[in-house]
Amino acid sequence: TVSWIISALEKMELKRWPPIGILPLGTGNDLARVHGWGGGYNNESLLYILKQISEAYISMLDLWELDITTVNKKGKTRKEVK
Repeated sequence: TVSWIISALEKMELKRWPPIGILPLGTGNDLARVHGWGGGYNNESLLYILKQISEAYISMLDLWELDITTVNKKGKTRKEVK
């Protein structure tokens, strides 16, 4: 998935990330749909897909992390989500 690839690249601590192409081949293609890249694979040829990629526009995406911590009545903290 896109999330897995982004996590792997982040762990590599590269000075400059390579371009990432997102191919909507699976069932969870919300990111592809939102960007107008299509909603799934329709048995197109690989050459057709590669031609589309070479003509695609660049879309900058943000990468962020959210930590939610709760504090109980005794002042102890507990991390909820990362």
